[in-house]
Amino acid sequence: ELVLRDALAQGSRSFWTPHKLGDALRGQQRMDEAVAAYEQALSWGSDSPLTARNLLQVLDGLDPGLPLDRLEVWAATIDSASLNWELPPPWLAGACEAALTSTGLELAHWLQSRGCPDPAIRQRALQDSVLRFDLDRGLALAEGPLRLRLLELLSVPAPLELA
Repeated sequence: ELVLRDALAQGSRSFWTPHKLGDALRGQQRMDEAVAAYEQALSWGSDSPLTARNLLQVLDGLDPGLPLDRLEVWAATIDSASLNWELPPPWLAGACEAALTSTGLELAHWLQSRGCPDPAIRQRALQDSVLRFDLDRGLALAEGPLRLRLLELLSVPAPLELA
């Protein structure tokens, strides 16, 4: 940490310096300071998915709603209706990585609701919905044969008519 702070004090302008400082602070469980360091790396032009991933993971640990707020800020900078999942912007690639490694599942739900095609992220969101008995959300996530099988299992047979 001291070496990184010294590099910043001496005028280092590489975004990797505050990024690595964020990593060091995160390792020391100084999460608020880590958030500030990752945000500084982003403001200095970090185009690394790692910076976004680490920031979102730290925010998720502080409060599961915080990464969603940050994602909304990033999404507002582009036409979110046409997210490019083939070549995602760095923040979106980092969000996908964070969704697979964070303890909270809100990131997976946010990404899935915007069309994320990653099967592991979709699986996390679906499993969470099923485990919460949120059948509406779970059915909305399910596709193809899985959706048909779930609907079949949930259907209630028509009552038998008495003669």
